[in-house]
Amino acid sequence: SPLEAGLVFLALAVPFVLASLVNGPTTRVLGIKVAMTAGTALTGVGAVLLTLVGTGKIESVALVTVAYVFLGVGLSWSVNISTTGGMVAIDDAKAGVASGALSASKFVFAALGVAIVGALFKTTEADDLGDAIVEAGAPSSERGEVEGLLSGSDAAAQKLTELAPGLQSNVEQATDDAFVAGLVAAMVLNVVIAAIGVGIGLLYRKPKPDESVQATENPSA
Repeated sequence: SPLEAGLVFLALAVPFVLASLVNGPTTRVLGIKVAMTAGTALTGVGAVLLTLVGTGKIESVALVTVAYVFLGVGLSWSVNISTTGGMVAIDDAKAGVASGALSASKFVFAALGVAIVGALFKTTEADDLGDAIVEAGAPSSERGEVEGLLSGSDAAAQKLTELAPGLQSNVEQATDDAFVAGLVAAMVLNVVIAAIGVGIGLLYRKPKPDESVQATENPSA
């Protein structure tokens, strides 16, 4: 139900808030680089768990809840602490410009990420449903109406009730399976992106100050 779905999302929101409250101590203990890398890894773990939804291996609601906990903590560490890292790396005189650039980049790439992952989800979902409807035995003339189930179309829901009971059950199952297929594809992409982020975090080394610059700043040396 909508209420149950909202309660499940608390598993993402609450850990995000709680982790944000201790981001300062976390950064001091782990360091900015390690904290960001660990956060990115946790988001990847959450995405991996979401790829298991619908497999029957674990109760789906419990699986989603656990995945959201990982995502909540991971996003807090990777996103919020990245702001700290960016500001620490910039001179105080440029703090205003740096803050604006960081905020702008977050909004732009968040929107871009939602668009790319969302497009993959919908494309996979639609393709999978199209094949499943044919296998379920639904007439090809009704394929468009049945596909409307994905967007919550009232006309599609009405069309579903007009189908034979056996066919209706098959179409409902096909719709659920198509949603899961789209979700899995989207989460796999998130896993790949998280893995790239972790790789960058592990390989990154803070550049050493240029010796010529040090000599200029300290002529007596």
